[in-house]
Amino acid sequence: MRLWVVPEAAAQEYTKEVSISWSGNPYGDQDNLLPWNGYMSMHNNPLDYMFSEYDGPTYMTGNFIAEINFLKRKRWTFSVAVAANGIWKDCYDPMTEARLGRISGFSATVMPQWRFYWKSNDVVKLYSSVGLGLTVGSFDDQSESYGSFQIGLLGFQIGRRFFVFGEGGCGYMYMGGRFGAGYRF
Repeated sequence: MRLWVVPEAAAQEYTKEVSISWSGNPYGDQDNLLPWNGYMSMHNNPLDYMFSEYDGPTYMTGNFIAEINFLKRKRWTFSVAVAANGIWKDCYDPMTEARLGRISGFSATVMPQWRFYWKSNDVVKLYSSVGLGLTVGSFDDQSESYGSFQIGLLGFQIGRRFFVFGEGGCGYMYMGGRFGAGYRF
């Protein structure tokens, strides 16, 4: 005989998720917005190269990503992500090595994604994702817009209404991984 009865919790059916996350440097910005050949390709005369201002290292903030997921089926979801990345570098005088100024830029990506859940229970979810989108950016007197893709090889979510997550993948939104938190409703 049971002393008390614990009612089974009814599974909460959520229809949407919102999340924020951070990722490392996006591949697309490195490939399309950063000059690889520097000033050597721009100057035919070696003296021009010696006496022209030069750049320091280029830095990026990494992508800050906001995402909304529409939970349509138990195994599939559709999401739309918006990402922003800051880019900057300093310029120096070749004779005095004094800092002359800073060049800064940005990139922004809008990417619809489809996610497939390999394992899905109330607390832990494992998934993979694929997305195609558009990136626009501007840096160092160069503006670009290009199609972008992202493949999330393996991702996890831990939590119920509030959750944390991480993904490993490659593409134009991130190379390596991204981590963040979200809310289901």
